[in-house]
Parts: sequence; structure tokens; C-alpha cells
Amino acid sequence: MWLTTEDDYGDELSVEVEMNPQSNEIRWKKICNTGRLSEYLKPATRIDKLSAGQRFRLQGDCVVYEFVDNVKDRSSIPYIIRRADRSGCVSRVGWQEVFPIE
Repeated sequence: MWLTTEDDYGDELSVEVEMNPQSNEIRWKKICNTGRLSEYLKPATRIDKLSAGQRFRLQGDCVVYEFVDNVKDRSSIPYIIRRADRSGCVSRVGWQEVFPIE
């Protein structure tokens, strides 16, 4: 069962409530994000083929990133990406295959 409530700051908070009567347990799991499975089934593409603002994930990682730009220097890590969540953490990565998201 899902429950939508507010956190201590008044922001919307979604939780999944799991009840197990056999063990007399109730578990609350915070829902950080939801999405469609089809978003994760796209074929891999080269990171240099992405356009600015396009969302993707890295191989073996479920975190969603956003492509920012490629750096115009001769760096071995020429691509700038940022997490698509609220953290806004910016990183630089080298050439690799990524999985675009709709």
C-alpha cells in the first residue's frame, strides 16, 4: 500500500507500507522516485551523441543523469553531466556508452 503524507518541512512524502501479520511487522519505505520500466530498456548509445538536457543512465547504475555539455579542451574527461535529482551534483566523465531515457 502507498501512502502520501508530509515530512517535517511540509514537503510531500510518499511511502510504501508493507504489513506482515505473520511476524507482526509493519515496514515503511520512503519512495524517492518512480518511473517507467521502458525508460531503462533503451539501447546504449555513445555519450557524445546526446544533446544538452537529455536524460540518461550509466551502465550498471540506476541514477538518472542529465547531459550538460562537452568541454572544448583536450581533457581525457570531456563531458559534463549532472544528476537529474534535486542534488544537482555536477561531474565530468570520459567517453562511454550510456542509456538514454525518454
